Amino acid sequence: MLARRGAAPAVSLLRRRSPRLCSIHATRHLSDESAQGTTQKQTPPKPSGNGIQPGSILDNARKATKVALITLGAVVTVSSIAWVGGQYWIEARELLPETDPEVIWWQWDIEGDHWNGDRKRGGTDPNLGALARMSLRGAWVELNRAPEMDNLDLVAAYAHRVDSLLQSAILLAENETTRGRLHPRTLYELHSRRAEALERVGASSEAALAYAAVWASGERDGPEEARIASKLGDLQARLAQPEAALAWWNKALDLCTGSSDALPTSPPASPLSQRTMMSTLMSMSSYRATSGQLADAERVETAGLELLRAMKAPPLAAASPPEALHYLFLMNCSAVLGLQLAEVTYGQQKKKDPGVPLHWLLQSAKIAERVANVLTGQPAEELPSSVHALLTKYTDSRSMKRPAQDLLRDARRTAAEAWNLAGVLKERSQPNNPGAALACYTRAVRWAGTDPDADDAFNNASADTRRADWRVYLNNYRRAKNAAESSAGGGQKS
Repeated sequence: MLARRGAAPAVSLLRRRSPRLCSIHATRHLSDESAQGTTQKQTPPKPSGNGIQPGSILDNARKATKVALITLGAVVTVSSIAWVGGQYWIEARELLPETDPEVIWWQWDIEGDHWNGDRKRGGTDPNLGALARMSLRGAWVELNRAPEMDNLDLVAAYAHRVDSLLQSAILLAENETTRGRLHPRTLYELHSRRAEALERVGASSEAALAYAAVWASGERDGPEEARIASKLGDLQARLAQPEAALAWWNKALDLCTGSSDALPTSPPASPLSQRTMMSTLMSMSSYRATSGQLADAERVETAGLELLRAMKAPPLAAASPPEALHYLFLMNCSAVLGLQLAEVTYGQQKKKDPGVPLHWLLQSAKIAERVANVLTGQPAEELPSSVHALLTKYTDSRSMKRPAQDLLRDARRTAAEAWNLAGVLKERSQPNNPGAALACYTRAVRWAGTDPDADDAFNNASADTRRADWRVYLNNYRRAKNAAESSAGGGQKS
């Protein structure tokens, strides 16, 4: 009993003391932690090795500079890799030589851009040196990304840039130490690229001088020689030098046919010579017609149409793309000569009879429409459209792409002009039937632009149409449309 009584107070005492002991222990623990925290907070930051305090303005500026330098280095590295890759891509992919035997047979490769005297190798001449080759690649980029420019100042600036790049490459190539290592035709090709570039941007006087340098290089031969002579004639005509133009055109015809006759009587065998001959005849016809020599112009046009009949086109559906493009070119020449013959015939008439000129105009318009439809794959039964793109079998060809694009542009222009003139003749000969003229004008504006009934239709000319021509077509269309609507309204009232 006494033991039990003596044990009970000890337990109760322990129980009474345990909360206090826990609280004391917890208090000590918390006080220790707070003391450590206070100690940590009060510990001053260690200065960096360069004496700049972390978080200070100088430290932030240093970090920002480091990030900027890293970013700049990354941008420079990526840009350098992209530039080198672009240079390699142009050299190894874009300037590859033509290998399609069918394209070579129809001589479309000769009309392509060559940047190396060795056409079988392609690329640029490796003996030119790095600086000259970079200039040539830069000129290639400029020529292939040239936008449509109506501003003469922009055209002049663009021509100057391309010319400066090509001239710098030519000057480096003409250096004595470099010239001895080059392929014999490299300088000829460089002068040709410069001449064609200047001609493309409309710098006629500079282009004439450049083509003269090409002619004087002595590396021309065969069909290429006739092509250069024809281009020199075109440029001299633009520069109002008729005697020089006619001399060059006659030389081109002589080189094409091997005959000294005033006008050729039989077509040459070479495809490029055939195309050059017809281009020259069209230029001669246009010049004689615009200078008032209507009888001479008619003789040229008649001779050209006779030659085209001798070069009868095969079924285009069965022809290869290079063969089809060749005969489409000749067909468009037929349309242009027919259009010019219609104008000359009408101009020589004392009593204006629209019958014969209208026949030639309608025939030319339909031929030009067929050329444009075949190049774009548009069905003939559809209404004309100026928005259809060139077929990929032409755009994918390095040698045929630009000739096909130029032919599509010329075909659309010929069709629009022929339909517009046909509408003019119908409007004059059938004043009481405005619907007949309206049908012709409608086809003209469809080939020349889009949406002629829009409020801002004067801005809807296609990229292939000159703005001055579009305004003429649109005004004729609107006048005939108003006349047709007035005639229909009057008929309903009566």
